[in-house]
Amino acid sequence: MMRRNWRTLFIALAFLIDSAAIATSGFLAYGFRSLFTGLPPLNTRIFATVVFITWFSLLFFASLLGLYRAAYHAERSKQYALSVKSFLYTMPIVLSLIYILQWENFPRRFTLALFILIPIFFLIGRRILEAFNKFMQQYGYGIHNTLIVGYNGLGERVIKRFQTIPELGYRIKALVTSGARAHHKPTYPAEYNIGHFKLSQLPSIVERERVDRIFVPSLEEVEGLPNLVETCEQNNVKLKVLSPESEDLLRFFYIHDLAGITLYAPPRRKTARIKRITKRIFDIIGSLLTLLLVSPIFLLAVSAILIEDGFPIFFRQRRALVKGKDEFHLLKFRSMRKDADARRSELDSLNIRTGGLFFVENDPRITRVGKILRRFSIDELPQLLNVLKGEMSLTGPRPLSIPDLESITPENRMKGYYEHRGEAKPGMTGLWQISGRREVNFKEMILLDLYYIENQSIMLDLEIMFATIPVVFFGRGAY
Repeated sequence: MMRRNWRTLFIALAFLIDSAAIATSGFLAYGFRSLFTGLPPLNTRIFATVVFITWFSLLFFASLLGLYRAAYHAERSKQYALSVKSFLYTMPIVLSLIYILQWENFPRRFTLALFILIPIFFLIGRRILEAFNKFMQQYGYGIHNTLIVGYNGLGERVIKRFQTIPELGYRIKALVTSGARAHHKPTYPAEYNIGHFKLSQLPSIVERERVDRIFVPSLEEVEGLPNLVETCEQNNVKLKVLSPESEDLLRFFYIHDLAGITLYAPPRRKTARIKRITKRIFDIIGSLLTLLLVSPIFLLAVSAILIEDGFPIFFRQRRALVKGKDEFHLLKFRSMRKDADARRSELDSLNIRTGGLFFVENDPRITRVGKILRRFSIDELPQLLNVLKGEMSLTGPRPLSIPDLESITPENRMKGYYEHRGEAKPGMTGLWQISGRREVNFKEMILLDLYYIENQSIMLDLEIMFATIPVVFFGRGAY
């Protein structure tokens, strides 16, 4: 149980160590202030208030920026960058709240000492955490025996990452060449000291080396993929793909721990059920609160649509994540003219997107009000009702219209693995939306969805929702 949930335990430990670093900084700052003579004693309530506000604000922003998810599988430099960003967000908030709450007895020296000591003890705490992780890895915690199947040089960058960042926990046991390429032995640096085998030897290698992770550099390069998936199912092995597209996803700032996109993972039914229940509660509470907050905007949008173009106010469209599975009517404020669907075929030749996505620059069907609604994603607000009905979630893969699903080209189906999107519930926002929408191609969207499904948690949902705010405010990548 402990080995299987080591990542969760490690993240919890990182949270506790950071909390201890803040508490230690607070007590030392208190002692430092007492060295100055002539100062009135610091009220215990003021001391506790300052430390608590700092602790809450710092850990809140660190969580929203992804520091704790990154604590397990990210390079040290990325963790430090996220920490600095969280600290810079925290300082003005803490100073403002302290001034409001205790403006007559503002503890300047104490607060200054606290802000100086926190980064020092954070660094100490992180080094302790790294040392502890390495110590536990010696006993197999957080370690994954790994195979790379169909190696052809594409995965060399990932192999180097595994070798140079041992805290990732991937121990490459062998390179396995598949199918017709078996007689071509690929080259790789000799210092890796990795065995080289053929695909027919895969089951015996998995059993002998106790493998629990298999990576394929590219779906197109692997022959005998059904047999590979069957081997993974029989041996409870997680299968990941290292396509060039998945490597490109590292450019997105909120993906801190990418080591392949999971195509198959052994089922964990109890954990999945708990996640579903927790996420549903989160969706209900979040959508109700959001509806209350945006109700004035909701009413303004309704009025503007009626004034410009009359009824209907809402646009209903049949959508799904995968064709033929859990289709539903998605609600949006109507941003196009009433004959928009009838004119869709006229604009097919102007579509600038590929795969199953449709977008036309300066679409003539969009109304004047619709342009404003779309720019700031106000047209998406009615989907809060879809969330309350249980048809959607606040965060998740973006559902596509049925015509878009029907137009997905064979090369974008990723050998059928795009259908794994159906394992989640459609979301109002998600990794695709905060990645710039227009700038992300169809394959990248699917890979982002698979990444989300693999890493789905309330914490990741909060990160995505936090990142959605500036996207909505500035209208970046909006349709």
